[in-house]
Amino acid sequence: STAGETGNYSSIFEGKIEGLTDWWDYTAKAASSEAIDWDRPISGLQALDDYTVRIQLTEAYPQLLYNLAHMPTSIVCRPAVEKLGRDFDRTPIGSGPFYFEEERPEQRVVLRANPTYRGRPDIDGGVEVPAADRLPHIKRIEFGYFPQDLPRWIRFRDGQLDRSGIPKESFSQAIRFGGELTDEMRRDGVILRKEPDPSVYYIGFNMNDAVVGRNKPLRQAMSMAFDREKYIRIYSNGRGEPANGPLPPSFPAYDPTHINPYTKFNLAAARAKMEEARRINGGSIPALTVYMGDTDTSARQEVEFFISQMSQIGLRINPVYKTWAEHQEVLNKYQAQMFYMGWVADYPDGQTFLQLFSSRMIGSSGLNLTAYKNPEYDALFDRASLMVEGPQRDALYLKMQELVCDDCPVLFTTSPVVFGLRYNWVKNYEPMDYGNGRVMYMMYASIDTKAREAWFKRH
Repeated sequence: STAGETGNYSSIFEGKIEGLTDWWDYTAKAASSEAIDWDRPISGLQALDDYTVRIQLTEAYPQLLYNLAHMPTSIVCRPAVEKLGRDFDRTPIGSGPFYFEEERPEQRVVLRANPTYRGRPDIDGGVEVPAADRLPHIKRIEFGYFPQDLPRWIRFRDGQLDRSGIPKESFSQAIRFGGELTDEMRRDGVILRKEPDPSVYYIGFNMNDAVVGRNKPLRQAMSMAFDREKYIRIYSNGRGEPANGPLPPSFPAYDPTHINPYTKFNLAAARAKMEEARRINGGSIPALTVYMGDTDTSARQEVEFFISQMSQIGLRINPVYKTWAEHQEVLNKYQAQMFYMGWVADYPDGQTFLQLFSSRMIGSSGLNLTAYKNPEYDALFDRASLMVEGPQRDALYLKMQELVCDDCPVLFTTSPVVFGLRYNWVKNYEPMDYGNGRVMYMMYASIDTKAREAWFKRH
């Protein structure tokens, strides 16, 4: 659900619910899951009846409601888990608008309308909903797997897919100068939706590393030597904004007047910083290694751009290509000197990004992948975590942002703008910004089958 998910989710409730830490300590000592007493009580978590759970907090937790809407906190069916065991993640049982019908690895995933769904998300389970008003409208959803962009694009243009993104190589076929649909696309009944993605992408530095971790001027120089606008223009067809800090432009608490000198392309300043970096290192900087979480053409193009940018300040970069699973393992063990990564917001609170730099999140949470530690930052983060949304909390968020920008534990690159296409036979399609709702919103959409049939007759 998020670009940066690499570990478990214990940090969501860590230290927040009475008795939960004791429960985790207990399970950690168990020889196996079969040895765990799953009826062992947790004082802060009680099921009052089939529809009600009571949660007792240990401290203020303003993000609780957001996190209860987050996928990892879903309450699951215990008999189903007991029956399916380790197969539960491939055959999940839930109470949402769709159920998981089929998964064929590297082929497709199929969802079906859940016949037992209560009909609408805003009612209790026992309330009857008239058949005409019941959701979902769409009875089957298929997500295809396409390791390369071009086959997916061809199928979309043939009407075999209802919606699609735009591959970089096909961008001019869909979008004309100025960022709008071409006349051909409009005549074909294609609708364009543009929206900022609540995400930030970056190149992380391992703060435990003897070279990049202890040399702030080196990290600052590398950040200033990276031309974000050129990168967006060449590799994203202009679909994005330069990232100048941990909060993306579309996000609450984002300050459009904020200036980060280390995200401005400035070769002269970067070269001056490199002089300082070499003094700290005691000589020339050795070749650096950056890990990529994919092996495809896009990953290779991205890192080639990074290599060319860093060569301008005398740095040599060696890329290492890993599968996503391998990438996760390397990062969780803090074995990468540098790495490509990103984070997509889980909820509309700046904490979802700022937690990536809290030392509380080093280790098993899989959030702070740089091992960044700053006591001043931690104090501000802990203080802000207890506050409700408002100007006072925003002020703390911005102070935290300044600390991260100055320390440069990451080289911020971009915040994408999503260009999504769909055919006009897809009705009431209003996608959600946050990953955990991107299937749920499909319950509101519908397909005008007559309009689709008419399209195929014309083509």
